[in-house]
Amino acid sequence: MQKHFCIFLLCLFLFSKSYSQSCTPVVVHNCDVSAADNLNGFTPADLLPCIVKTQPVMTVIPFKVFRTLALGGSTDTIYRMKIESITNLPCGLCWSSSATDNIFTRDQAGCIAVTGTTNDAPGQYKLNVVLSFDTNNSGTFNQPNKNLSSIAANTGQVILLLLSPDDSCPSVNYYATGLTATTTCP
Repeated sequence: MQKHFCIFLLCLFLFSKSYSQSCTPVVVHNCDVSAADNLNGFTPADLLPCIVKTQPVMTVIPFKVFRTLALGGSTDTIYRMKIESITNLPCGLCWSSSATDNIFTRDQAGCIAVTGTTNDAPGQYKLNVVLSFDTNNSGTFNQPNKNLSSIAANTGQVILLLLSPDDSCPSVNYYATGLTATTTCP
């Protein structure tokens, strides 16, 4: 009886983790920060590889912490940035960053890794990336929970293209609304 209970708990744990959007712990081994040297924000979506439905993926998205951003009506210097959450990932995919606490300092380059396997509908997924900022160099995030797409027009759209296995990778449509990821994996 105790053996069956332990197996049940293991299955419950694995099942609950399979729908998680954040990978814990996953280390971003192939984070090439040199790819972010000329960035002010996140890699443009049209430079990211397409994801193929039903095939394992490890997509790395390089970025460089913004030097300044217009937050609250004025241009603020960014001292630290924290990735709070990333949602609207196709079901079965999760994310992790190259910093265990998801905190990066001014001008620091880093990476977000998207990993897993998805059966979600093919199409374009605009990720909701929520960030907090320290703009007064106090060690606190005085500008919390800012949606990347609303604060950085040119570098604020992290978009993943999901294809069927026989499709070719199309161009990113930055003006499209995109698909909403399913919350229950098929």
